[in-house]
Amino acid sequence: MNIIVMAAGLGSRFKELTKETPKSLLPVNGVPNLERTIRFINDSNKIEDIYILVGYLGEKFEYLKNKFDNVHIIYNSHFRDYNSIYTFSLALPWFSDSFVIDGDSVLTQNVFSELNPEKSTYYTLVREDSINEWEPIVTNSIVTSIVTASESAQTLSGLSYWKETDCEIIRNNYSKYLEKKYIEDGSLYWDDIPRVYLAQLEITTQKLENKSILEMDNVEEYQRVQEILKEQEN
Repeated sequence: MNIIVMAAGLGSRFKELTKETPKSLLPVNGVPNLERTIRFINDSNKIEDIYILVGYLGEKFEYLKNKFDNVHIIYNSHFRDYNSIYTFSLALPWFSDSFVIDGDSVLTQNVFSELNPEKSTYYTLVREDSINEWEPIVTNSIVTSIVTASESAQTLSGLSYWKETDCEIIRNNYSKYLEKKYIEDGSLYWDDIPRVYLAQLEITTQKLENKSILEMDNVEEYQRVQEILKEQEN
């Protein structure tokens, strides 16, 4: 079992904060966020290898290889030009029995310690503002569609698990989406590809505790993350 970390983004909405530091490495409780996540992953003793897809300021992630023996860095030289469909394609050789997580996801607790997936799984939670997030629709325990969420819906958390049989279906169809009309479309994400093949995949969902995974897509959310973690400590 391995995990693929998506950490190639520019983080342009952070302005000066990400001028010299990638968004995924912004400090949370005094520790670079992705380093915190790696410690949680390794403490769970479930995941062998960690593949980090980097682009913007990619060299800043190199220290993680020295700190953790199971970290592998995969460089995306087209991070300014192409979306995450292209980025994820670089990890396809290792996409098998894999967790996938966004590098800027902030864990407020070690969610990995309680995860024992038997099927491909979208981990969900209710965010403070779920509007415009992705909501999986489930029929007989299997995801049949993904829609834009309404308020207070269970939405995708940024963490998922993919069983080998489903990985194979996605890998076998992935090349269709490496044409420029797809990888240059800023509205598309790698996650859009599994959506196309939901009828062939067997994906279930599992609810996580609300606020166990937080987003930080802009400066305001980053500040809110810091506040929530301080509240948890008190």
